[in-house]
Amino acid sequence: MSFRRGGLAMVKSEDEIRNEKLSSSFNQRIHGWRPLTQQEYADWEASPSSKGMDDAGETKLPPQNVYVSLKFGSVLIVVQARCRAPRGAWDIPNCMEVFDPVLGVKFFVQKKFMKELVDAS
Repeated sequence: MSFRRGGLAMVKSEDEIRNEKLSSSFNQRIHGWRPLTQQEYADWEASPSSKGMDDAGETKLPPQNVYVSLKFGSVLIVVQARCRAPRGAWDIPNCMEVFDPVLGVKFFVQKKFMKELVDAS
């Protein structure tokens, strides 16, 4: 797989993922993620769910990522072909940053769930 910036990538089918044993906890969905925007953080801060303490008596921490559910066969535009994507306190290796023209958002996804679309021309 040699993804290129500006190229097209497609989410692998359910059968491809299952046959390649890419995920031991495969649950019929593929997720991408992106960091929270400042507006989303401000909205969370103003909501009642951010107030008070959690069950352990500690102040509540804001979410760090927003998850995007991907459909099998979705075609995405590659923004960055190789990266270590931040997710929570960790960086996830072997990822790519993509743009979904249907949703209009950029997010990260692990490369193992993607395949390159080759131009037929």
